[in-house]
Amino acid sequence: MLKAGSLFYALILMLLIGVVLSVLILNSSTDKLIKTKLELENELIDFNVSSIAYALANYSKLDSIEQIEKPFSNAFRFSVKREKWGFLDLLYCNSFYRKDTIKKMAIIGSNKTNKLALYLADFNKPLYLLNTKIKGDCKLPRVGISRLHINNKQYKKNVILGNISNSKKELPKINKTYQISSYSSDKIAYKDIKHNSKLINKFNQPTKVIYLDKSIDIKNIEISGKFILKSLDSICIKKTAILNDVIIQSPKIYIESGFKGSVQLFATKQIQIDKNVTLDSPSILHLMNETRDDVKIDIGENSKLYGNILLYGKTEHIRTNYLNINKNTRIIGTIYCQGTTELKGKIYGTIYTNKFKLDTGDSKYDNAIKDGEINVLDLPKDFVTINFEIENEDEKNHAILKWLP
Repeated sequence: MLKAGSLFYALILMLLIGVVLSVLILNSSTDKLIKTKLELENELIDFNVSSIAYALANYSKLDSIEQIEKPFSNAFRFSVKREKWGFLDLLYCNSFYRKDTIKKMAIIGSNKTNKLALYLADFNKPLYLLNTKIKGDCKLPRVGISRLHINNKQYKKNVILGNISNSKKELPKINKTYQISSYSSDKIAYKDIKHNSKLINKFNQPTKVIYLDKSIDIKNIEISGKFILKSLDSICIKKTAILNDVIIQSPKIYIESGFKGSVQLFATKQIQIDKNVTLDSPSILHLMNETRDDVKIDIGENSKLYGNILLYGKTEHIRTNYLNINKNTRIIGTIYCQGTTELKGKIYGTIYTNKFKLDTGDSKYDNAIKDGEINVLDLPKDFVTINFEIENEDEKNHAILKWLP
C-alpha cells in the first residue's frame, strides 16, 4: 500500500510532466504559427515585387489609382498610384493580405535603349571640334564636321565613335510637363524655422511649402522629402544646408561651393552652380525663359550633376538662352538646351542643343567645342535616367531610379 507522501510526489511528478508536455505542444504550435506568419510575409513581399514589376510594365497606362486582385487568390491585393513631383515621376505601390500591408515608394526613370550622344540643330553651319571626343551616334547639320584651328597649334585628334545622320533646324520637342502645386499645401515661413532644424516630410504626406524672404539664405538646416522652397526674388543655398529630393522654385537660384544634395531647381532667369558642387541623383536644373531677356545656367569647375538639364523657352528666345559647362565638370544624364551651349567639361549621356559656342578669352567661335567630351557608350547597360519623353526617341523601359523612405 502506497504511503500518502508517495502519492503526493506522484501527483506532483504527473503535474510537472503535464506542464512540460503542454509547453512543448504550445511551443510547437507557436513555432508553426510563426513559420506560417513568416511564409505569408515572404509571400506578401514577393507579391509586392511582382506588383511593382506589373506597374513598371504598364506604367504609361496607369491612371491615378488601380486596384487589382491576385489571379489565383482573393486574399492578396495591391494598389498602385502614379504622381508627378516637379519633373520626376513617383510610384506608390501598396500590397495587402488581410490586415498586413507592405508599402513601397519610388522615383521612376527609364533605361535608354538608343545610343544618341549629340543632337545639334541644323543652322547650315558645321560643328568645329578641337581635342574633343564624342562616343555615340550624332545627328548633325548637313554640312558636317570640321577641325577647329586656333593659332595654328597642334592638338590631339578628335575622336568620333558612332553613326552620323542629318538633324533638323528645330530640336525634337519634349512631350513631358512638370507639376509644382502649392494648392492646399501646408505653408511655412522660413524665418520661423529654428536654427539647425531637421525637417522630414515623407512623400505619402501632403506637400509642405516653405516661403523665403528676399534676404534670407538657406543654411544650417536639413530638409528632406516633399517640400517646396519658394521665393519670388532669389534663393541662395549655402554649403551647410542638407537638402534631399526637395523642389526649389525662384527666378534666380545660386548654390554655394561645397554643397552636396539632390534637388530640383526651377528658375526663370538664372541658375548659378558654384565650383565643387555635387548634385546627386535625381537632380534637375530647369530654366524656362518667359521673356526676351538673357537667361543663363552656369555650372562651375569640378562640379558634378547626376541628373538632367532643361533650358528652353519660346522659339524666338533661342539667342538669349545660354548654358555654360566649365572645365572638369561632369554631367551624367540628359541635357536639352534650346539655345547656346558652351562645353568645356564632360557629358556622360545625351545633349540636344541649337548651337555651341567657344570663348577662349582672345576669340569667340560659333558652333565650336574644344577639350570637351560627350560619351553615351560608356554608361552602364542598366543605367537609369530621368525621363524627358523627347519625341522620336526609341521606346524606353521604365525602371526604378531611386527608392524613397
